[in-house]
Amino acid sequence: QNLIKYVTRNCAKHLNTLLYTALPIYTSRNMGAEAEVHIAGNITENGPPQDKTTKGEVEAEGGNAPVPIKLDRTDLHIVYIIPFFSAVASTLPYVYLTVALAETFDASGVIIGLVVSCFNVARGAIIVGNMFLPRTSCAVGSVVGLAAFVGLGTIELWVDRSGAMIGFAACNVSVGLSFGICAVQIFAKQEHGKDMHRLRFALRRQGVMAGMACIFAYFLSGMLYANYGIPGVAYCGIVCMVAVILSLVDYLVISKKKECQKILKETSQPQMGTQTENGPSPGRSSSTRSGRISHRKSSVIDSIIRNFHAWIDFDNLDGNATPPD
Repeated sequence: QNLIKYVTRNCAKHLNTLLYTALPIYTSRNMGAEAEVHIAGNITENGPPQDKTTKGEVEAEGGNAPVPIKLDRTDLHIVYIIPFFSAVASTLPYVYLTVALAETFDASGVIIGLVVSCFNVARGAIIVGNMFLPRTSCAVGSVVGLAAFVGLGTIELWVDRSGAMIGFAACNVSVGLSFGICAVQIFAKQEHGKDMHRLRFALRRQGVMAGMACIFAYFLSGMLYANYGIPGVAYCGIVCMVAVILSLVDYLVISKKKECQKILKETSQPQMGTQTENGPSPGRSSSTRSGRISHRKSSVIDSIIRNFHAWIDFDNLDGNATPPD
């Protein structure tokens, strides 16, 4: 009964957070759709009236007119996969940890409170690490979390040894280092720092995915522990951490490729259009040549117009105008 109450209370808390995060997205979409219908209804045959607000003005004034977003593989990793599975893995110990310490190791309330406190300290420590070294801390935390779940999966081999409770507590505390939601928020800012609409989209979806993951993890933790014991929870954590690590590796590879392409693009630009002894180098861009040709054409046209005006002599139309030499 206490386990059911604990799961229900935490699910209600995270459901409340999820609703407060998801409702602005729903409201934003609806208001944007209404704005588009209102704008479309005011367009006449001669075009939109001058006194009406267009879609561009709505966005400039901070409105909620929707802009289509094309998601790529990077968004799939930092918006959906890593936030969801990382939140599931780092939330699994919350429910079963206290029950397992009391039932399996006969721990007192003081010991249980100390272990849970250390678990939250580990989550706070990885948040601080994400602020300064997001990629390194997220990668190290994910590997440590995977190793901790592997240790919990083999608990039947060493549960009867002395100090088993210390090892069990250490593994669960280490799982707290897999909390990577802060790192993916920094990844989103690095990827979409120049596009505020995509950045808002990514941050909102990350919050929704983390909230859904916490609700799912509370139920999953209690259900797996009740039916399969500690190894059942550990195997679930292993699956989640493997998904996080694979997704993180793929994201880091894509990010590194983008950085290399940017560096190559910046280094290759000054080399274009360099002068040689025989004239411009073959690497000169076609835009420079077309610009010179257009400039010559405009000069010829201006010369023809000036001669025409001098020949017509608009100031003295009755005179005998003679063409210039």
